[in-house]
Amino acid sequence: MPLFESLVHAALHGATLFLPVSPSAHEWLLTRLAHLQEPDAATSAAMALGALLALVVFFRHDWSSILSGLLQTILLRRRPMTLDERMPLFLLVATAPVLIFSSILASWLDAPSWGPAAWATILAGGAALLAFADRMSRKTRRWVDWNWVDALGVGVAQALSLVPGSGRFEATWLLASARNYSLEAACKFAYYALLPLLIADLVRMPPALMLGGAPWWHDVLITAMACAGGWVALGAVQKGLRLGRTLNGYLLYRLILAAGALWVGWREGW
Repeated sequence: MPLFESLVHAALHGATLFLPVSPSAHEWLLTRLAHLQEPDAATSAAMALGALLALVVFFRHDWSSILSGLLQTILLRRRPMTLDERMPLFLLVATAPVLIFSSILASWLDAPSWGPAAWATILAGGAALLAFADRMSRKTRRWVDWNWVDALGVGVAQALSLVPGSGRFEATWLLASARNYSLEAACKFAYYALLPLLIADLVRMPPALMLGGAPWWHDVLITAMACAGGWVALGAVQKGLRLGRTLNGYLLYRLILAAGALWVGWREGW
């Protein structure tokens, strides 16, 4: 795959993965409107690695605290008490449904087979559902209130997010809103829950296909671009939360993407 096209895909993937704007929809629209190739296995692996690095480095202090709590729990053979000590269990519970459903529904959820009308419906419907859930949520629960029941709910929601046009971030936000979590708590757990899924994406990629035959520095540049895009997106969301902003702008953007999908369908004669 040409390096320039890979870098464009990497920048968009890194930025949109950590926002409720559907990375898969951006990839689909990019291939239709700009006539770019779909990312090959090597590019997809480099993008996933870049996003993973952005997530790990951005929340490095949080991950250190969680890892410390996990090691203390294992070495001291004690029951997890604090949220940091319980977080690895919550993430495991939230990841299991996604891995199970992705293996069962892989062929049905093949994104390239979906038409413009389906993309537009899911994008617009998802925006409306997220807006309704956010409006109805009391937002009385905080970060320390997360428990294994909520984590399982996130896992089921993320399994449903395998439908192209939805998104893992959106799934966690929707479940958290329904459970009356604050926006800060919802976003933070959404990011945490992405970590095991990104690792699983890398593990499931066949090593032989990931090599791709391109020079090693191609993969380095793609990884760096995805990491930079992810870092910018994470920083933007965190800054917005500190300033008290809502995510309504992102929902409006999803409607714009839905309109773009309809325009693609009209241009291609459906």
